[in-house]
Amino acid sequence: MPYFIADNYKTPSIAEDDYWKDEWGSAVEKLIKPLNQSTLVDDKYFPKSGYLRAPCKTIPPLFAIEYWYCNEAIKSALEMLEPSRHRFHPFSLRDRKDGDEIANFYIINILDRLDAVDEDQSKNLHRSKLDPTSSSFQITIPNLSKHGGDLVLKSGASEGRHLWKGMGAIGPGHAFVSDKFYEIILRETSETPPFFFYKTR
Repeated sequence: MPYFIADNYKTPSIAEDDYWKDEWGSAVEKLIKPLNQSTLVDDKYFPKSGYLRAPCKTIPPLFAIEYWYCNEAIKSALEMLEPSRHRFHPFSLRDRKDGDEIANFYIINILDRLDAVDEDQSKNLHRSKLDPTSSSFQITIPNLSKHGGDLVLKSGASEGRHLWKGMGAIGPGHAFVSDKFYEIILRETSETPPFFFYKTR
């Protein structure tokens, strides 16, 4: 069964170069929210370059800060698993603001939204105490840890999917990955991956 992954904050600290134009409106509305909702975003809204705010020993092949970043190996693997499903936007990374280029990454526009969580079987979903009648929920690390990662997906719902977001996967560092993509992430990562991994069932 797939994994739910959540950013564990062991990621590089990256600052993007200034590029946003006032006439485009709000970056949150035009870029951040649509990315979290797995909506296709216009290429012009993506940052093209940036730099490390602080020295970083190693940079993971896949990580999430405000966006999902991946290297060429992860991009190629994902395109092999899911041809033409997602969009990848080149991002050049420097070692400091006025420094040299040290890596080329891609920002992933995840274009698969799948509400596969079985709400009745999953006992670790966070619901707002302010509105107990709300149909929305969040998948949170404290709840997953408290209940032993008992996150249940609807039978057969994720078949053929390898990277997706859905209801409850709120925030840039939350998503679901297949067993196969999980194995690729581990294979490509030389140190501890910058994610918590929770096995679903």
